[in-house]
Amino acid sequence: MQSAAKLCRSCGVNVSQAQRFKDAAGRYVCGPCAGAVRSAARPAPEPESSTFALDAPAVTERPTARCSSCRATMAIDARVCVSCGFNKDTGRPTQAPADPPGMTPRERAAKKTATMVCISCGYDLKGLKAPKCPECGTVNSRYTQKRASDRQQLRGMYVRPLIGAAIGAALTAGIVAMSTASPAAVLVMMAVLAATTIIGFATYVGCCMLFIGFDEPLGVTFARISCVYALYTALASLFALVPAGGLLLWPVKAIVFVGLLVQIMELDFQDAKYVALACLVVHIAMMVVIVAMLEG
Repeated sequence: MQSAAKLCRSCGVNVSQAQRFKDAAGRYVCGPCAGAVRSAARPAPEPESSTFALDAPAVTERPTARCSSCRATMAIDARVCVSCGFNKDTGRPTQAPADPPGMTPRERAAKKTATMVCISCGYDLKGLKAPKCPECGTVNSRYTQKRASDRQQLRGMYVRPLIGAAIGAALTAGIVAMSTASPAAVLVMMAVLAATTIIGFATYVGCCMLFIGFDEPLGVTFARISCVYALYTALASLFALVPAGGLLLWPVKAIVFVGLLVQIMELDFQDAKYVALACLVVHIAMMVVIVAMLEG
């Protein structure tokens, strides 16, 4: 039985003995017509769309205004200035929260830091010695008054320690004068007080470098240390008049010295103990060195 002829669907040529292909419907296609059939089978490209992507909306900056109190830049719809706390609704600065209980005067002074900007252009004036703005030339008299207030506050930090040091030195001189009736002994005691104060100050600065840290001018620190040593020396001179003194009063002297460090230097009890121990070690070492030099 003779099989049916295999004819090309496009040109009708018998492809029984030739290279042939099949289309998607299973019909035969000769080699020369295969390319045209494949091209016709490809989907026509879609016409270009008449639509196009819109550009992203332009980002507009929020309008800003100047704070009527400190002239810092703020959003025009903001009610409170973040720089100085001025409230536009009430016309007054926002009341700051009350200080937490137990805050020391040193921490309270460090908290009172405000942004200093020019009243005309908003230039940051912090750190400048002159009240004149280097950007626009405006003289900011308000900050001149603030600096004067800061200087007055700084002077106040010296007053109490220096008064305490003067009282301690006067008490020491009076006690020594009453017990020895010798002006030379008073002068020697004052020289010893000055030397121990300088050594104690150097020791305290070393403790600050190691574990306490610095949070006030060194001049204020020296005034505080002078007050501590003057009052301690006055009490030690008074203890020396007790007949049964000596080594029995050393614990009392140590407690007094640590208490003065806590109250005047504003240290916590743990740091005050370490500072007192460091001062004791340094003073003993200095005494040993002085005795060795005198004997040599």
